Amino acid sequence: MTGRDVTPSSIDPEVWVRHGRGKGVHFRASDDDVTRALKSALPKEYAPYVLIASILRKVGAKYRSNCEVIGFDDIPRLRQEGVWQYFIGSLRLTRLSDFAQIDFADRWLATNGLIDLQHGRIGKKGPEPSSFGIVDRVRNTETGEIRTHRDYLKVYEALARLIKSEGKVSTTML
Repeated sequence: MTGRDVTPSSIDPEVWVRHGRGKGVHFRASDDDVTRALKSALPKEYAPYVLIASILRKVGAKYRSNCEVIGFDDIPRLRQEGVWQYFIGSLRLTRLSDFAQIDFADRWLATNGLIDLQHGRIGKKGPEPSSFGIVDRVRNTETGEIRTHRDYLKVYEALARLIKSEGKVSTTML
């Protein structure tokens, strides 16, 4: 089945799932480097952009991911508070007016093509590399139809080009 372009806000993660491995780029960068990349490398044709922080909060005995729209300059403060996962969205490509009420918001954001930024994660051996990633293709579990997030792929590629040009990068398939 051939892929077709998709309007990201039309994807329901209960019916659509990642198709293939996605794309990702890992790199070492400071908070300032990441903020600068977001301010300079995002394609103007898809502006304005929003940055959405995925914040784990304890609800009863479990943790739930709450998403909040933040400014690019909020990354250092939130990283100090333990937040390490963010999503980059274009308001020209995606309606984000109701994402906060959606269960499994992280999955909705990823399935809808938004760029996943992981920065400031601390692993067992210390700080882990930062990364940008995208679920670039999705498949309908009922019909088998495959769709491609072509516009968000352009956003991802612009960020990946900047990171690669700075020489501190390894490209992976997610």
